[in-house]
Amino acid sequence: MPGTSPLHSRSRKRITSTRANKMSKWLRPYHDTSRVPIGELFHQAVVRGPKIKDICESRHKGNPESVAAFQSIQDRLTAAQQRVLKCIRNSDGLTCNEIAGKLGLTPNQVSGRCSELKRDGKIHESGKRLTKSGCTAAILKITK
Repeated sequence: MPGTSPLHSRSRKRITSTRANKMSKWLRPYHDTSRVPIGELFHQAVVRGPKIKDICESRHKGNPESVAAFQSIQDRLTAAQQRVLKCIRNSDGLTCNEIAGKLGLTPNQVSGRCSELKRDGKIHESGKRLTKSGCTAAILKITK
């Protein structure tokens, strides 16, 4: 019977407005436009790239020497990035699959390092060519 349930005693409009109020309270921290504009968030995440987090920060509690030491190593390339960069430097342009073959790695391992190097501006795409499978792949070269 429609009139006996407590849910039917409230109007449909009131139920939805209550639900919307609860959701807006829950989402408020995420929709606060006064904090950081969406364009700036995109710029931080994509253009600048994610910064490495200091995993010892909770231990050294902001000690100036420790912070300076972390900042000095923050922009260095990893060993895998250095290997990929050296491989590209010693050629006239390679695809990810060709780099993987020369280094004895899988294309999945190499493509991540190539993306990081492109993001940092160390390498760039200079064209495309066919691979063994018949697909096109980007030719990567060192940025001058």
